[in-house]
Amino acid sequence: VGELKLTKGTLMAEVPPAAEGFQVTSGDTVVTDFGTELGVIASESEKEVHVFSGSVEVRSVSDSQFRKELVGGRAIRLQDEQWTEALADNSEFPNPKAISKGLAGEQEARFSDWQVATAKFSKRPGMLVHYLFSPNGSEGRIPNLVPDSPPTSDGILIGGEWSLGRWERKTALSFNGESDRVRLVVPGKYDALTFLVWMRLDALPSHLAAIWRAEDLRPGCVRWNVDHLGRLRMGVYTGKKEFSSPSTHKDLTEWDLAISNVRMDRELGRWVHLAGVYDSKNQMIEIWLNGEKVAHKDLRYKLTATMGIAQIGSLLVDDDLDPNRKTGNTGKTIQGRMDEYAIMGRAMSATEIRDHYRQGKPRDARNQADPTDW
Repeated sequence: VGELKLTKGTLMAEVPPAAEGFQVTSGDTVVTDFGTELGVIASESEKEVHVFSGSVEVRSVSDSQFRKELVGGRAIRLQDEQWTEALADNSEFPNPKAISKGLAGEQEARFSDWQVATAKFSKRPGMLVHYLFSPNGSEGRIPNLVPDSPPTSDGILIGGEWSLGRWERKTALSFNGESDRVRLVVPGKYDALTFLVWMRLDALPSHLAAIWRAEDLRPGCVRWNVDHLGRLRMGVYTGKKEFSSPSTHKDLTEWDLAISNVRMDRELGRWVHLAGVYDSKNQMIEIWLNGEKVAHKDLRYKLTATMGIAQIGSLLVDDDLDPNRKTGNTGKTIQGRMDEYAIMGRAMSATEIRDHYRQGKPRDARNQADPTDW
């Protein structure tokens, strides 16, 4: 039986027949629904139950003798430990249709504001890559929206499918197969880099899945992954075998790694904003989730970041694909969606990262819950 606990406040619910038996508990009062539209008000001294259609049963845990069935149009109120009946009054409750209409209008306004802001974002100094994952370019190519960017920085789409993004009127790229990925080439070396992505992870990988994977393994190579525990990891290849493995804490590796103190398994099925900052001059890596810093690592060396050939979404490269190997996701591919990806050739500030998150969040940043979480 589904159950919701209301300590204090006002609840309006429309429960379909399929959810018959749904319960609202407030203190020692239990309201059992039989497929109806109802409202419940709870405060420290009073409780009210209003039934607008269908029927409910109201009972008291502390008084086993009290059990009352209410039908549409009736209400019951507990005040001074006494129950009294009254007519249902929907004026005391929010109008779901009006709320839904208002939210739709708010979302449309936020989407329009985001379209204006993101067009300006592509033109900001220092921008290297900006993908919106819209199927409006040549087949198999994801255009880099940064003006005057080299053609090699356009993404080459290998596998993947178009899907629904975080906005109702925006598409996203869905990664499902073992080799689904985007490959690109970003020329140059950089003292600092900032990676930004809106992503919805649907399952954890069994190994490492690449949010960013520079393919040339040389000092200054930066990679950003999600591991099998759901941790976000960003590291720089040093070429010096003196760092402990984050898996065994015994084996030595050549990567100086930052690992998040939160795990993505808590965010499965939700759109999240991720940011990763590599700053060689200040010798640090930072990882951000929804505008909050979740990892910081002081680096041992100042290594200029090398870009070159890279991929998004998978650890695989063409040489890894064995035609005799069993098909299916090997656990090295992002299982989920992306609907925006950007790389800045400098370290963005905390304010800039939070602003990018707030501007791109479909709902108001003050309202952290998504509609599906209500």
